[in-house]
Amino acid sequence: MQSMTRFGIDFERYEDNPLSTIVSCDPWDARGDPLRAIPGATHPSVLYFSQGMDGYPFWMVFTPPWKLDSLPAGAPQPPLAHMGPDWYWERCTLVRSKDGIVWEKTDDYANPLIAPGEAHAWDGGWHCDPDVVYTPDRGPGGRPRWFLYYCGCNPKGYGTSIGLAVSDDGLHYEKVGDNGPLKGHIFQGDGWKTRCPAVVYDPGSGVFHMWHNWRSFDIGYATSPDGIHWTPYNPEAPGEWGHVVLRPTPGSFDACGVTHQDVIWHDGLYWMYYYALAVPRYVWLQIGLATSPDGRQWTKHPEPVLTPGAHPWEAGSLYRPSPVIVDGQMYLYYCGATSFSAYPLPGDLAIGVAFSRQTD
Repeated sequence: MQSMTRFGIDFERYEDNPLSTIVSCDPWDARGDPLRAIPGATHPSVLYFSQGMDGYPFWMVFTPPWKLDSLPAGAPQPPLAHMGPDWYWERCTLVRSKDGIVWEKTDDYANPLIAPGEAHAWDGGWHCDPDVVYTPDRGPGGRPRWFLYYCGCNPKGYGTSIGLAVSDDGLHYEKVGDNGPLKGHIFQGDGWKTRCPAVVYDPGSGVFHMWHNWRSFDIGYATSPDGIHWTPYNPEAPGEWGHVVLRPTPGSFDACGVTHQDVIWHDGLYWMYYYALAVPRYVWLQIGLATSPDGRQWTKHPEPVLTPGAHPWEAGSLYRPSPVIVDGQMYLYYCGATSFSAYPLPGDLAIGVAFSRQTD
């Protein structure tokens, strides 16, 4: 990274954070799920189209957080018996914006975008960690196609793995994968403990690049010719899973974990933003940055680029970031928590944005 510039390192928070319209625009259609309204927003995945797409330059998929043992008295209960009291309310939810600040839900699609699997299915519990990818040429006849990667969780075994749903309009999705109980399950990696997909599509080569969490708080790397079938990067044992391309740095702000990453390609580099654990607990989570010319060899910025703020909505911890480049600026969307003393999430969660300007 060039020392002459602080682009992508120094950020100025939007003065009216958090972006309340993400929730107040009433994006939730329920589609048979128990809650009619959602209490907050976490894990943003944002795309930007300079010319707009369906009238909207900004598209965001996020998940609403909720723990069912915290439901108010009289609230509807989950429709399936296997969804127990420790089941989390996370579903892939789409909102769009014309300016990146005010977000809308229109009537031509329904949230959540995909439903959980049947009881005991690999994704029968909840869907978290979404990453939405637009490809201009991977649909039928070389038309556009949207790839929605997500982490599916089984409510019985609490393992996780990565699934995929696809769409030809960005609004209506179908799961991809084997038929039967594993429908949608495309990426097993280390056998049900792979999560947090971050995918970049290169239209020049036609290759999909994925960075994913490995062994909880390390990051691995894989590539795919179609976005479905993946080959792990492993120079020591080609074709075998388990190689780590980014890991915690002892004694640093990310000494105990690098996770919930998002990656973009910009100015000849991959830029990875991630949240960092300084201690082996979910406390005072911060956002870090690493860059790479090839997706395999990474250089970390030595300090966090964003730390919990003074405003109560983000005073506890920060969560998964998502960067986009807009007219020479970087918009970094991120989640803030009012309280984060331990996992699971005890505080309220919302999404805000910070800006970093390109310098000459």
